[in-house]
Amino acid sequence: MTTLTTVGYGDLVVSGGSNLRGILGKAFVSFFNVYAVCISVSALGVIAKLALNQERKLVAKAKEKARSQLIQIFYADENE
Repeated sequence: MTTLTTVGYGDLVVSGGSNLRGILGKAFVSFFNVYAVCISVSALGVIAKLALNQERKLVAKAKEKARSQLIQIFYADENE
């Protein structure tokens, strides 16, 4: 995020004060910063979604395994 939203820690700055070039430069940088934050958050959302889907699959497998073990235990008790 820092790489996308900073301008080299002051090495390059939008100058020009109140003339048209300075205003357009500052507007561009402002919109670029908002865009960069949106892209970063979107990428983090995709990564989080992948992680949650993987966790859901693991939980479903664990539940199914526990369920089958409980069924085996109860049926083993009935058959004895």
